Amino acid sequence: MDTLTSPTATSQPPTGGTAAGPVSLDSTLRTTPIHPSLPSIKVPATAVAGSTEPNTNPITLKPFTDAELSKYGFEKLRAQISTRNAATEAGNGTNLGGRTVDEEEVKKLREETAALLKHKLEERESKIREIEREIEEKEKIREVERKVFRKKMGNVAGIPEG
Repeated sequence: MDTLTSPTATSQPPTGGTAAGPVSLDSTLRTTPIHPSLPSIKVPATAVAGSTEPNTNPITLKPFTDAELSKYGFEKLRAQISTRNAATEAGNGTNLGGRTVDEEEVKKLREETAALLKHKLEERESKIREIEREIEEKEKIREVERKVFRKKMGNVAGIPEG
């Protein structure tokens, strides 16, 4: 039997891609919060900024592919960073108490991104609660309708309600 067409054969996804799909938020691979203000979203310790592998996709926990880097505009960002790093190494970077302006800008962007993500997560949770509440209300209404229908059908057929 051909292994490519066999329903029991398992194919290996290409390495480094997103073919593996998202890793659940409660996975044991996720150990370190992505940001102090977002303790519920965790990634491997190696994926946190300042580590040896900061280019890890937080959804798949695999390194970003070249396609993802170009899709999300990371190549432009890398070019800007390398240009700024070269300027800083050449002595053109403005130093603020041992830190460059770029580091301050990156820190500010991280905080803004974390705040935006936290806000979106809170919105999502409130929408979920609202939908659950609406579902409960609809279930109650449906149960009342069912009881009325049973009572009506019982009276029509001469069957006592039970």
